[in-house]
Amino acid sequence: LVHGAWAGEWAWDAVAPLLAAEGHAVTAVSLTGLGARAAEASPEVSVGDHVADVVAAVEAAEPPVILVAHSYGGRPATGAWD
Repeated sequence: LVHGAWAGEWAWDAVAPLLAAEGHAVTAVSLTGLGARAAEASPEVSVGDHVADVVAAVEAAEPPVILVAHSYGGRPATGAWD
């Protein structure tokens, strides 16, 4: 699960337990400089960093992977897909 701009992994707090209750392994990605990683914010953080965050989460997951993104999260998710 990839959150939108100016949010964090916490944006999925209502959804993640519902998916887990149905037996799905759930990972809410924390993008660099946002959410739990807000301390990493700087003008140098780019969409490329966020793509790398999503790629790392996908590579760490057990296949099959279903990638879900909201709003801005669609940009790094699309980059990761590429």
